[in-house]
Amino acid sequence: MQLLSDIKNYQTIIAATIAALIAIIGWICIAKKNREHEEFKLRLIERFKVRKGMLDSYIAWLVEMDKVIVKYNDIDYKRDVELVDKLKRVNWLIEIYGTTDEKERMEKLAKSLAIPDNGSEIRETIKSLTKVVLNSIKFEYDLKKLN
Repeated sequence: MQLLSDIKNYQTIIAATIAALIAIIGWICIAKKNREHEEFKLRLIERFKVRKGMLDSYIAWLVEMDKVIVKYNDIDYKRDVELVDKLKRVNWLIEIYGTTDEKERMEKLAKSLAIPDNGSEIRETIKSLTKVVLNSIKFEYDLKKLN
């Protein structure tokens, strides 16, 4: 009888120990997951800030490019040093933070700009690049894509 009582006590102690271990392991795992999630949110916020900066630079470049087109009635962007600097900044930001599609479109735009009297292709490439940039940002913010 004593042996049976001792076995039940040991079973109770073992069951309580296992339950405590499960609770401790669960607590540690949840704490780790919460920390990873907080780090992910911080990285996401920083990525949004960078992408917004890239979009702001791109829009500023587009506005300046439009002014050059209106002023000179063509796309001779090399006449405006500030515009070239803005284009370099946009290229740099897209190269670092852009998606593969954005990088490909930016490379195509750079090649188009190198060819003189290539206004229609440049306009199409700018339109294509703008659509890709806006769609990728809309995707990140979980918004509806442009057609």
